[in-house]
Amino acid sequence: MVKKKSIILLIDDDPIIDFLHRKLLIKAGIIAPTITLYNGRTALDALAKINHQLDQEDTVLALLDINMPVLDGWSFLEELKLLHPTLKFNLELFVLSSSNNPDDILKSKSYPYVIDYLNKPLSIENIVKYLL
Repeated sequence: MVKKKSIILLIDDDPIIDFLHRKLLIKAGIIAPTITLYNGRTALDALAKINHQLDQEDTVLALLDINMPVLDGWSFLEELKLLHPTLKFNLELFVLSSSNNPDDILKSKSYPYVIDYLNKPLSIENIVKYLL
């Protein structure tokens, strides 16, 4: 059974990719309040804030870019190690990148809370296959 998404976090500094992903998510039927965050620091702050608003019945879908200013995706994942055990909601986190670097793919899978590494931009097929 597909879990309803309570919130979608698009963590990417590229507004064109964010716009495209919003449209594709809606087309695939994933409709939830969507927040765009342009770096890992604001994303961590948002997770901490929504942690006080959601509970174990809620699911947050997070799509994380690797290359961003201020706090990149890798640094975000490192800092999430401290926050993740305290989250009261279900976090479905996917790393997104335009890179096919096998080292990046392997590194992303070393974080137990990362579900998968997907190439961007997402396609409707990948959204249906991985995110629903």
